[in-house]
Amino acid sequence: MDYLPHEDLLLCSQCVGDNVLYTYKNSFTGGRSKLDMFIVSESLAGNVSDYFAIHEDDNLSDHSPIVMNIKLNVQYSLSEEKAFIKKVSWKKADEIDILAYEQTHIVQTT
Repeated sequence: MDYLPHEDLLLCSQCVGDNVLYTYKNSFTGGRSKLDMFIVSESLAGNVSDYFAIHEDDNLSDHSPIVMNIKLNVQYSLSEEKAFIKKVSWKKADEIDILAYEQTHIVQTT
């Protein structure tokens, strides 16, 4: 993980505190560790509002799901409506459709 600072990246646990005790549990030994994590860019780090693991009894995996909540201000604008271009649906084409297509396009036959 030494590369993270060089790429302006942070572990999610550095953004909101380390609320995750473990993400992996070995059912034979009972050992636990943090194997799973989110990595975010420094520019988004201030937008991370929560980070936690879900430890449920009905999870069939030895890894617990992790959750990251991030708040983003999204700006959008409506774009111009694109014109509909009629295309032939070859599954529905009858002989008239095929003839009309052949008359308007160069069709090479073998």
